[in-house]
Amino acid sequence: MREVQRPIETVRPALSHLARRANEHGWQQWLATNKPAVIASVCIFSLLAVSTLLASRYQIAAPLPSATNPQTTKASTTLDQATAATLAPFAKLTLEQAQQAARDELGRFVEQQLQLEQRFNLGEWSIESMDGATDTALVGDEYFQTEDYLNALASYQQAADQIAQTIQLGQAALAQAIDATVLAIDNLNPTKATSSLSQARKIAPSDAKIEALQQRIDVLPEIIVLLRQGLNLGLQERYEDALSSYAKITALDPLTASLNERVVAAQAGWQAQQLRQWLSDGFSALDASDFAGARKAFNKVTAAVPDNSAALGGLEQVAQLYDVALISSAASNAAKAMTEGAWEKAISAYQRILDLDPNLRVGRTGIASAQEHKRINALLNAVLAQPQRLSEPRLFNAAERALANAELLASKPPNFTDAIAQVAKILEQYRKPVLVSFISDNTIDINLSNVGNLGRFSQRSLTLRPGTYTVRGSKNGCRDIYTNITVLPNMNPVEIFCTERLR
Repeated sequence: MREVQRPIETVRPALSHLARRANEHGWQQWLATNKPAVIASVCIFSLLAVSTLLASRYQIAAPLPSATNPQTTKASTTLDQATAATLAPFAKLTLEQAQQAARDELGRFVEQQLQLEQRFNLGEWSIESMDGATDTALVGDEYFQTEDYLNALASYQQAADQIAQTIQLGQAALAQAIDATVLAIDNLNPTKATSSLSQARKIAPSDAKIEALQQRIDVLPEIIVLLRQGLNLGLQERYEDALSSYAKITALDPLTASLNERVVAAQAGWQAQQLRQWLSDGFSALDASDFAGARKAFNKVTAAVPDNSAALGGLEQVAQLYDVALISSAASNAAKAMTEGAWEKAISAYQRILDLDPNLRVGRTGIASAQEHKRINALLNAVLAQPQRLSEPRLFNAAERALANAELLASKPPNFTDAIAQVAKILEQYRKPVLVSFISDNTIDINLSNVGNLGRFSQRSLTLRPGTYTVRGSKNGCRDIYTNITVLPNMNPVEIFCTERLR
């Protein structure tokens, strides 16, 4: 009995594995978590399906081998030869390329689907589009199972494009809702902002921008109060308090619309207010002759506004008045020092005046007078310290000139006046010559300082100016004789003899 041939039935798996699971809880989350495994499974499953389909196609007509039916064996061999011819290398390669192209496009569809489901809430706005794309992908599966790879490729492409278009629509709708939310926040409208953000949340509840915008909306009522407060404080010229309010806003939401402009305006108002106060303080200090305080206030103004004309003018006045005050003070100190005979102190005071203005007459004449008093005073003191040196005509004449100049000086403090009187008395005393007698043995050569060589004599009298003289005697066989004498009225004769002979 001839065996009945049983063809192998074709297995038709759903390669897209994208059938809608509307009633399955947690599908989207599972798909997102297992994305790589899903894609790999799709590819493996597709390959298995194609292999099964090819095996079915090319073995469907093959009868079971029978030893009692040679004709059947011959027919089977003939069919195998035909199949081998059908699967020639080029045809096989073309078939494999078509399969791979369809598989690749299916992978793109899966990627797009995962992106859509991960980012957007499909149940709110795009479920119909998703369903349409899924149905198109299932049609592609039907073509793939029948080895119509070109139509399968087209269906997969269409499904992937549908998903991509849906993603674009979702992105546009999300952007529009977010923009509307931001605009409402900028317009200080929390109600509108909340409504717009709710729409964005329906489209893409997990979008990162939503939480940030929600935080801005939460603090918007407080910001509105602070903005109104800052504006009112600015109108009252309480700029520091206004800046404090704006600082609180910055801490709450630095993106608040018009915040920077308000801060800049308050800072400008505060600076203008400060400038006015500093100028007022400067001129008040100037009126009180508080030059240091005035200069400090005006310098604050120029530090903020270098070309402020009022502050620059104030500093010029400070310089002028301060110099006048310094000059007046220095002149007063110098005059006092002159009356006290403190010549060095007077010179220093007059020098301060010249440092401020070298052309001031009070400084030039004052320092010259102080220096002359110092010079004359030094000469008078020298005479008083060593009056005996007046025996030298040069020194005596210098002392007389100093005394004459001292009499002409304007400032004569008590100590200076006493010095003048004492020097005058000494000069008067030294102005009268004294007759001095010298006694020797007529063997000694005698020389007298300030006079010259007297030669040898037994006795000689000379008229000398009072003072100190040095007598030098020289004689062969004797050590030189040196004697200092002080010439005074009614002095005893001066004896000059050899007292130490040389061996």
